[in-house]
Amino acid sequence: MLTPKTLALPANPPTRPEEAQAQLEEMVALHLEGKIQAGLVATQWGGEGLVLGFYEAYRDGARWRRITGGPSYNATGETGYAGLVFASEDLGEVAEMAGRLAECIGGGAWGVTRIGPPQLAAGVVEVLGGFAPETAVSCVRDELFGRRLEAGRVELKSTGRIAKAYITRGWIHYAGAAGMPVIGEVKRGDYWVRIGIAVTGDGFISNARIDGVFHAAPPNEPYNLVNAILGMPAGEQAVDLFEARSNLVEVWGLKRSDLVLALSWAIRTYKGV
Repeated sequence: MLTPKTLALPANPPTRPEEAQAQLEEMVALHLEGKIQAGLVATQWGGEGLVLGFYEAYRDGARWRRITGGPSYNATGETGYAGLVFASEDLGEVAEMAGRLAECIGGGAWGVTRIGPPQLAAGVVEVLGGFAPETAVSCVRDELFGRRLEAGRVELKSTGRIAKAYITRGWIHYAGAAGMPVIGEVKRGDYWVRIGIAVTGDGFISNARIDGVFHAAPPNEPYNLVNAILGMPAGEQAVDLFEARSNLVEVWGLKRSDLVLALSWAIRTYKGV
């Protein structure tokens, strides 16, 4: 991790959940462009309802979906949101930072990912909990990086446009593996993954979906993993390709081998072995 000296805060604080998510996305872009060292969006969530983790299947009552994994959270009018971006070298480092931030502000549910070049990507943390935004700012500025950061405001000009994507039905209503003909599931403590597949009459994978509670980076790579096996025979060849491609994803809470095992169990279920 490159320890930042400055912390960017939005000049135009968000007033709705989707605006907070959009501003975190804008902070990630600014970080990857080298325009900020670290960024923080800290605000009241501004709505009541279930906030899903990125890899969770939709369920009734869910109103939002985060861009990071981890568990869902029932937001209320008192819920605080903190979205943090900083330079990171691996997902474990980002998860450690998320745990420290959640402890500093008094708990809550958190999720992490990394976006950008593998060697030094933008580490992304999202925390939801019963805290005031000012507490999150204080924790990040004064405690998390071993120094007091100089805080400044940055203009975020695309919030309105980006925010629309976070309230679309297609973003929130991901069905996941539920309802797939065969499913393989692996659990590890509070974390778990399911992979469901559909197979044609002549034995080829026609559909594949993944869901669960875990953390991964790059954020879309778990979905790319299951898409990579579409059209392949439902057998060891698909498992081998999946395993080879899994080297492209970082996983926290589970192991990469757990994802491979979930697919293997699904194929074994299809074959009745």
